[in-house]
Amino acid sequence: MADSAEWALLEDDIRSVIASPAELAIRAARLVDRRHGRICRAYGFTAFAANNADGYFVFNCDAHRAPPAIVDDGDDLAATAAVMTACFYLGFVSRRC
Repeated sequence: MADSAEWALLEDDIRSVIASPAELAIRAARLVDRRHGRICRAYGFTAFAANNADGYFVFNCDAHRAPPAIVDDGDDLAATAAVMTACFYLGFVSRRC
């Protein structure tokens, strides 16, 4: 969640050169992982997470629907619940590190 506000500012610029939401989500996951010192060898985008999957849930939270928790860098269960109820679910980026 702490990276959400920063990513939202870059999204429009990046979206113009990336063809699909799945590709955008995979690139975002790779950037977040690198920023936090994690290096994974492969990423994939699926509709849902498998049991015990490692990765990121992907939501479309445009500026009008985004809950304040994203903008305020919230990093707790309430912020997660706000995103899950206010935003549109797109899929899951799996990580194979």
